[in-house]
Amino acid sequence: MNMLLVMLITTATLGAPPEAPSVVARLLDGSQVRGVLVAWNDEAIVLEGDSGEHSIKVGHLAQLVAGPETPAIAGMRVGLVDGSVLAVREYRASGRTVQLVMTDGSEVAVAARLVQAVQFATIPAELRQAWDESLAMDAASDWLVLPAEGALDHVEGVTGDVGPERLDFTLEGETISVARRKVLGVIYRHPDRALAPVLCRLRDRDGSRYEVAAVELRDRSERASATLGLTTAAGGRFSLPLSRVAGADFSSGRVVYLSELPREQVTYTPRIGLVGGRLPTDVVEPAIDGTPGGEPLRLGGTSHARGISLVSRTEVVYRLPDDAQQFRAVVGIDDTSRPAGTARLRIEVDGEVRFDEALTGVQPPGEVTLDVAGARRLTIVADFGDPLRDVGYVDLCEARITK
Repeated sequence: MNMLLVMLITTATLGAPPEAPSVVARLLDGSQVRGVLVAWNDEAIVLEGDSGEHSIKVGHLAQLVAGPETPAIAGMRVGLVDGSVLAVREYRASGRTVQLVMTDGSEVAVAARLVQAVQFATIPAELRQAWDESLAMDAASDWLVLPAEGALDHVEGVTGDVGPERLDFTLEGETISVARRKVLGVIYRHPDRALAPVLCRLRDRDGSRYEVAAVELRDRSERASATLGLTTAAGGRFSLPLSRVAGADFSSGRVVYLSELPREQVTYTPRIGLVGGRLPTDVVEPAIDGTPGGEPLRLGGTSHARGISLVSRTEVVYRLPDDAQQFRAVVGIDDTSRPAGTARLRIEVDGEVRFDEALTGVQPPGEVTLDVAGARRLTIVADFGDPLRDVGYVDLCEARITK
């Protein structure tokens, strides 16, 4: 190949700017919009797609999906008093300031009063509950958390400066220098402080979670290198490359999944055995976030993390939240029961039938949207289908109530 041509191709390849990341905005009404994020503030986001720009008010958003999260990086975690949890490479504290080295190598300074805890190493799975319980305890002083055999131990005192190798800890009036490698973590005790309302919970690709109260998209002229300016509910300020954002959840307080609601009544009736009779409610309970057989929920080849799965004939009654507005779900015969499974799904709102359809294992999943404003009860009935065919698991995936 001509050398000049090779140079031109190489130059064009190296000089091409990286593409701006595309995101998907999922709205509370179930619709979604895909495009490049060109604006984001506390009021709205703007996506640029093939058909132009779409402005979406934050109050209409359920989720923003920007990319996959990488597996959680083992190592240090810093928890803020507002619930934010940050994956970091290094943690140093001096006086009233904490210096964090983030996973991308950038350094961030935060006020020490914003830090609830730091874990210097990954908490073993068997000790995670003990760590979480320690965080929730109302103690009068800081805790130095130490590993013990199959448990956690702690020493109460006051934490001073923290360096890369050692930390100062004052115990009964005496300050000692402790090797950091011997300490699992530190839990700080601060006076309660007012927190700003949370706009969204933002996740980055390294597993950090930010409880965001304010956000601003910066450097919009250079989309591929744009950054987000974040302020957490406690007042921590961070700058995050847009390319590192995995997603944001805006649904807190506005969306309740059916799998989270208490069931007011469950009635199971077998096809044979008790003609006209009823079995106790604990015989066949609705499966939560999985099938009755213990498998993940799958409809039409798509896995779903949230939802309920029923066997025929099961009737479940839920009491709706007072401010419920809409019920939405993706329904169908679970993939484990395809293609032979059949059933009939009926959904009632305050006793009025709003949905009643036969389901088969050869049909694609369908979406159900029902107005439940002012209603008090939602009844879901998974009934028998074709008597000559197999009974299938009836899935209601992503079943949720929006407010």
